[in-house]
Amino acid sequence: MNGTEPSPRDFQCPCRYFFCVPCCSQLSEWITDTRPDIPPKDPETRIWYERGKCSRFDLLFPFLTALVALLDSGMDLRVAVIHYQRGDYTWSVLTLAFAFVSLVSIELLSANWYLEDQRSYKLEILKKNGLEIKYWHYICHFFLCGSLLR
Repeated sequence: MNGTEPSPRDFQCPCRYFFCVPCCSQLSEWITDTRPDIPPKDPETRIWYERGKCSRFDLLFPFLTALVALLDSGMDLRVAVIHYQRGDYTWSVLTLAFAFVSLVSIELLSANWYLEDQRSYKLEILKKNGLEIKYWHYICHFFLCGSLLR
């Protein structure tokens, strides 16, 4: 180094105040990376390769979605408990009712998607690849956990 360039030790990321182009762009490239770039030569393998080509974000997205859904339900429950402890019973019941109605509607939509998958042409594709929809999928929907499966 020639004394005019800052050393890596001197570099501080200002992300907490500004949009940091060097750090954030490197992080963004790492998250959206879809390696490897050399497709296989076998045609059937190539189809699965193209279907499975995804970024790290695509791999993390289902887990992040499940985490956010669980945190949302937990926070709704916490707010209802706080209202109940303060003596606001009406607000507590309303909070629980809105949270329950939204959970049930999401589960009904998810169960309906499973039914549509069973009725349509997708059933043959699912059976061919060993991805049949089992009865326990619907049991999970009954206990309001079916959206975590999807």
